[in-house]
Parts: sequence; C-alpha cells; structure tokens
Amino acid sequence: MMHRFIRLAPALALASALMAQQGNTQRPTQVQPEAPAQGDPLGEALGERSPDVNRDPPAYISGKVVMHDGGPTPTHTQVELFCYGFRRFVDTVTGKGEFDLDLSGRGMGAFDAGLRTQNSGGVPQRSALGIVNLNGCYVRAELPGYGSTQIELGMHSIFDNPDVGEVLLTPLEGVTGAAVSAKSLHAPKKAQNAFVKARAENLKEKPNLKKMERSLQSAVGQFAEYAEAWDLLGRTQLGLGKPDEARASFERAIAADPLFTRPYTQLASLLAQSGDLEETVAVGLKALELNPHDNDVRFYVTVAQLRLGRNEDAVASARQLIARGAGEYPQAYQLIAAGLANLGKYPEAARYYQSFLRADPDATAADDIRRQLTEWEQLGIVAADETAGDLP
Repeated sequence: MMHRFIRLAPALALASALMAQQGNTQRPTQVQPEAPAQGDPLGEALGERSPDVNRDPPAYISGKVVMHDGGPTPTHTQVELFCYGFRRFVDTVTGKGEFDLDLSGRGMGAFDAGLRTQNSGGVPQRSALGIVNLNGCYVRAELPGYGSTQIELGMHSIFDNPDVGEVLLTPLEGVTGAAVSAKSLHAPKKAQNAFVKARAENLKEKPNLKKMERSLQSAVGQFAEYAEAWDLLGRTQLGLGKPDEARASFERAIAADPLFTRPYTQLASLLAQSGDLEETVAVGLKALELNPHDNDVRFYVTVAQLRLGRNEDAVASARQLIARGAGEYPQAYQLIAAGLANLGKYPEAARYYQSFLRADPDATAADDIRRQLTEWEQLGIVAADETAGDLP
C-alpha cells in the first residue's frame, strides 16, 4: 500500500474564524465568545522532537475498515486519528477499505484532494529510540450515516507491526440520506472511467490536482447527475484554491442527488467561511434532516445561529453537540455560555463557561473568560458559588 499523510483542517479552526468575526460589544449585556487556538498541547506535554524526515525511518499505523454486512467499503470513507480529543490525521481508504497513516508526516498528500499539509503538526512524534507515545489516542472511521468502532492505541515502536486491526462501520438510526449516491451508479461507462481515474490519482502520495480536475470535469460533462464526481471535483477545486468553483460544484452535487449527504458538510463549511450565515443555517439544517449525526455541520449551524442573534436556537443546538459527545467539541460549552449570557441568564452561563475551562483550560479564550467571570462576580451579577455549581 502506498504510504501517504493527509491532514484534516479541523472544524474548530473554521468555527474559530467565524467566532472571531463577531466583533466587540458591551459587557455584560452581550457576551461574544472567542475560539481556542489549535495549538499542540500534546506535543509540548510529551517533550517530543520533530523527526528528520530525510533520515528517520517512518512510523506507520495501518488497518482496514469493514462494513457491518461484509459489503465493499465506500472509497470516500475516511479514517481519523484522535489524540486527547483533537483530530490529528485523516486518511481516505483504498478500494479495499485499507488505510495507512504515516506518523512522521513524510508524505505530501491532499485531504480528499482538498487541503495540503507540510508536516505532522500536532501529532505525537517519536523519541530518539523510535517510540511514539500514542496513549490517549484512538483510530476511528467516518462515513456519513454510520457509527464506528474505535481502536485505542498505546506505545508504538517503528519496529512494531503497524497493523492495528479492523474498524467496523454500522448504520446509525434516524438517517434518511445516503452515504453513496444512487444516481451516480447510473453514470455511463466512459464517465465512470474518468471518475475512477481521478480517484486513482487522489490515492497517490502527491496527487496531481489539475489532472484530477480535468478527469472530473470530463466525468460530469458526460453525466450531469454524477453527484459523486461533482463532490470530488469540489474538493479538488478547494485544493487548487478555487473556493467559488468548489462551492458551485458542491451545489451541483446536491442538485444532482439531494439524498447524497457527503457534499453538504463541505458546502456548509464554505458558506460559513464566506460569512453567508443564513445559507449556512439553511444548508446545515437540511443536512441534519438527512443525517442528524453530522456534528461538524451542527457546529457550523450553531456558530452561525449565535452570530445571527438566534441565541435560543444556538443554545439548543450546542446542547445537542454535548449530548452527542462534547469531547470532540469542547467549544460547545462556550457557545452555550455565550448564548445564555446574551439572554441574560448569567449564573447558568457562568457554569457553562467553567465547564469549558475544565474541558480546555489552555484555550486562547480562557484568560478572557476568567476575567469575564471575575467581572461578573465583582458586579454582583453572579455569586462565586454559582460559578462552581453543577450544570443544569
């Protein structure tokens, strides 16, 4: 299997940019949250060194994603490496459902031909003895509408067998959308060949994105309802720095097959990044109708709702993020706190701010939040014991 390294652009990074656009307002009547930085607390804690990718032998983690019914694993299935609640790697499986993560960051690749990386920033690095400390890390798969088992990791040597085993995908309840586009199955042979050619290029260590774009444009030119080709074309155009063209491609993918869930997440991300908040909410809510388990989309919707002043909606949406696993979204507590403060519910807001600080004590916004809580106490808005209570 070709070794390659693919880095995810975290949802939180985009949300951070969105939240930073909210501007300043008077306190305490209006509280606008800031987003925590995506730093490298893990690497600092372990005292790791960066590898010399020109001399050091690589360290790999490999395995396979299997479906609950034994069927083929969709080729757009992704494998994620989480460490201490933060996504560090994303890899796209091969046609056989296999994945291979290069922990050294030696390879240059594309996140679904969408985003490039230069190193393994934020990933546990190996010691001089070739040991990678992966305690607190796990591997899981991501396919819209499916739940994944996860493989807990530990100490890993470059001399160990890299195979960590199988990750199982099982359908989730309440999903009305589809992870695979049914309409795309009807594409003519010539269009399918162009799509397969682009997919093969994407699996290379250094995919030629312009070549992929040409192949995908050929595919959709021959079959306008080729939703999966439109989706991959959009991701390719993102990698080429063409966000407007990418947005149009994702919109064409949705128009071609409205039940195909994959393009909704990236379109919601682009809309949020462009500041089109109304459309972010509209597209995001449609996506959540099809797949209520898409928490990245729910996060974009929550931030957009907060910026639009829809505080009750934002609080309700952020509560769902927490109910579905706030470990991946510590900012959900911060979003709830901001919405509650905007509604004048300061004691409850203070408790959620404290929960956010416990979940992410070194966040960029942490010091500002601590000063805000101190100010509220000094103004008599909240009592000191109210900030330490249990969450409602």
